[in-house]
Amino acid sequence: MGSMTFEDFYTAQVIWDETMAHEVAAVMTAKDAPEHLVVLAGAGHVRYGYGIPDRAARRGVTSFVTVLPVLADDDAPSVEALVGAADYLWVMRP
Repeated sequence: MGSMTFEDFYTAQVIWDETMAHEVAAVMTAKDAPEHLVVLAGAGHVRYGYGIPDRAARRGVTSFVTVLPVLADDDAPSVEALVGAADYLWVMRP
């Protein structure tokens, strides 16, 4: 990240989340909206509903489900520690 400060990182993260949520909401609240939309994003953009899900909900998206991929290895957080981080945990072996 070079000389980036935490404030710079946070600002960039918020702008990125707001932009993605704006686009999701634009699609899902349009007159001809699809029934489903899959958004692939990093864990930090969806974990605990923060980021895209909460921001899209504020823009009128009324239903969403989050799926968090989790590596089941010694270096990863335990599955138990991630309960509640998403609607579903997709546990994978490395």
